[in-house]
Amino acid sequence: MTSKQKTVIVTGASQGIGAGVVQAFLARGYNVVGTSRSATKSKELSASDHLA
Repeated sequence: MTSKQKTVIVTGASQGIGAGVVQAFLARGYNVVGTSRSATKSKELSASDHLA
């Protein structure tokens, strides 16, 4: 049996609830695409092989 890696897209991912949602999905093993006007400046997100 093969297991598929799931990917989610989170808008508004740079702070607040959006950043929390990103962290929750990463903690559960998902790949996450986080979008925001200032995602690269976010202090709440850290680099991860599973975060784009």
